Amino acid sequence: MHTLVFQKELVHLILLRQLNTKRDDEECWYKIGSKAVRFGVEEFSAITGFNCSGQYDLKPLSKKKMLKFKARMFPNFAITDKVTRKDVRDVFLDQEFLMDDDDVVKMGVVYLLSCYLFGFTHDKKVDNFLFGLVNGDDYLDVLNGFAFEKMLWERTFYYLTIAIKDGNSIFDEFEAKGKKFKKYKLPGFVVPFHVWLYEIIPSLSPEYCVRKGSEFRRILNWQSFDVPGFVTLLEKVFNNPQNFKFQPVYLPKSVDDEKDFEEKFENICKSLSFIKDSQVCICNEMAIFRDEFSRDLAKLSGMIEKMNSKNHEKMDTAYLFGASDREAYYRDLSDDVGGLELSVQF
Repeated sequence: MHTLVFQKELVHLILLRQLNTKRDDEECWYKIGSKAVRFGVEEFSAITGFNCSGQYDLKPLSKKKMLKFKARMFPNFAITDKVTRKDVRDVFLDQEFLMDDDDVVKMGVVYLLSCYLFGFTHDKKVDNFLFGLVNGDDYLDVLNGFAFEKMLWERTFYYLTIAIKDGNSIFDEFEAKGKKFKKYKLPGFVVPFHVWLYEIIPSLSPEYCVRKGSEFRRILNWQSFDVPGFVTLLEKVFNNPQNFKFQPVYLPKSVDDEKDFEEKFENICKSLSFIKDSQVCICNEMAIFRDEFSRDLAKLSGMIEKMNSKNHEKMDTAYLFGASDREAYYRDLSDDVGGLELSVQF
């Protein structure tokens, strides 16, 4: 991974442009230039390569019985007391209480999560569930079954949404109170958000960042080496129409859990198989119908031929009677006294 200098000024300028939408509980939207762009779990996954699916439960990991490893690493603390990020760093680097390789790996995991991925400050209390994850001998299986990626996304998203409220009026409030600046904390794994800005704002390169590769995990492709100021960013990038370039990227929504995806894929396969079987049945039914229709058509053709032949015979017998015979025949019919009488009463 290349060196990344976190440019807080850039992140702050984007946070000030956050929009309120109906999907505030799922993704963040920001107005950059004249366009709106989304940062959601899809973008977070594309930058990090994380599979942000699965489930996790923190409560069982925070129970006293799951904190024996922590009690051994921090004998000067009560078992339920929370230690700081600095305490974790000191124990991991000093290795005073590390007895074997497993202890080194366990403390390395806690150090990585608390000091880097979670983005806690030095005085921030470390959650006890991190020690619960590595408490037992089966800690590797526990770690492999824990949805770290999803938890990191949810925490990062939460802190992004609450970092700045009422960003449009924040400078007016500072000026009214006579303040020149204000500090706020931004915990979580914010580096992917930072790198995402490099992806969608080409104007930042090459002065503030440089693409160095084309890895699947886009966080590995970028290097930054300068920390620009607010005025510089506004003048050279955001307020410079000739230099400003913006390429909003909207990744397809794919937040489904892996298990749900497999079930949906299996259902699709079943549906396709059913369609295929139905097509075969339809073809068979059509073949049967064609044979029956052919037989019925043959019967109908025979009946028509017989009818034609009978009509032909009748026409021939008509010529057996001469004109005088037919006249006498119809005269005899008209002289017949029998018949139906109709009476009409008025």
